[in-house]
Amino acid sequence: MGRRLSGRSDWEGKRCELITTDGGNGLRNALEVVYPRIPRQHCWAHKTRNVLDKVEKADREKVKKDLHRISHAKTRRAATQAYWSFCQKYRKAYSGAVKSLESEIEHLLSFYQVKQTITVICFYWFQ
Repeated sequence: MGRRLSGRSDWEGKRCELITTDGGNGLRNALEVVYPRIPRQHCWAHKTRNVLDKVEKADREKVKKDLHRISHAKTRRAATQAYWSFCQKYRKAYSGAVKSLESEIEHLLSFYQVKQTITVICFYWFQ
């Protein structure tokens, strides 16, 4: 589904609007040096798995649905509201899960900074 980088402008990041990464520090640190102006999107699939690993199996489906309310919100404002609701709802029972989400929330919502066509691709990929 991705597109290969082919021309110099691709490698220089001139046509790139957003870079999605997992939680690996090496790539994240390198991207901050090489492409400092391009927003970094933390991968929702990776973060969802990390959060759910900190939740009892019996509660994983409802927690996952609440995470999707954040990642699939139509606007950044709606996503932020869903995020605060999630934190309030689960902080007491699953503080580790909430801390995991809090640690990357700004980069989890980066895709709201780019054109709608990119956002649609991001939503498709998360499903």
